[in-house]
Amino acid sequence: MLTAWLAAAMKRAEYEELAGEALWYGRVLECPGAWATGESEESCSALLESVLEGWVELGVSQGHIIERDGDLYAQPAGGRMIDFKQGV
Repeated sequence: MLTAWLAAAMKRAEYEELAGEALWYGRVLECPGAWATGESEESCSALLESVLEGWVELGVSQGHIIERDGDLYAQPAGGRMIDFKQGV
């Protein structure tokens, strides 16, 4: 379940090369606070996936992410429910 959710979330990731920094920045807009930087887009992506795992674990512990019918749903504070497999 977590693997499928992460794969779907990573498909929504956005990356940007930071000018003059030799760094890449990546984030998934629907996951507030989940971002990463890396020396290449690939390393940034790998770190972002790890960050998202932690984001999910923290969200579950705080009740912002729930499991229902074998899927994960995120609802950041004040936001709307997110199911990446079905779309936002």
